Amino acid sequence: MSTPTFTFQGWVCEDCWLTHAGFDRHEIGHDTDVEPLGLIEEGTVVFAGITDDAHECEDRWIGHRPHIGCGEEVRDFATSPCDGCGSRLAGTRYGMTFWSVAA
Repeated sequence: MSTPTFTFQGWVCEDCWLTHAGFDRHEIGHDTDVEPLGLIEEGTVVFAGITDDAHECEDRWIGHRPHIGCGEEVRDFATSPCDGCGSRLAGTRYGMTFWSVAA
């Protein structure tokens, strides 16, 4: 098995976030023409959250888990396009990390 290589860290819309969590587009009420996570190349491994290095919170460990509750993995009412599907609708963006796996 190949070792994943860090590709990029991005910010995705709620539809892409919920699709990654296992919901289908009908369950989340997805009604646009863009496919959730449609910009992500096949073979890319997607992880929810951002890398430890990207966190800027002072307390790197909150409780017994890193960064839980620091709020840096969510951007409220962002106007940037979604890195997962390209949607330009403003709204919450969730941090995700993308890794490529060589065949």
